Amino acid sequence: MGILNTQKHIVPCPHCGEDMLDHMKSCPHCKKEVTFAWSREPRSQNKIKATRKYLYVVSAVVIVIFLVLKFFN
Repeated sequence: MGILNTQKHIVPCPHCGEDMLDHMKSCPHCKKEVTFAWSREPRSQNKIKATRKYLYVVSAVVIVIFLVLKFFN
């Protein structure tokens, strides 16, 4: 199963044409650095903080709703 799953992630190196996995930052054959158009950029700290804050608020609202429903039932 592991080998079959990786087949869809194999792409040719833009420099040497050898097969490599799409998440690699450098080719294991020619050792050149590669970047793909679909590569995900790291998130900024502000984006991480905003996401955490959003998740905390949503979690708090869900807990409050659960407690209110539990109390009135």
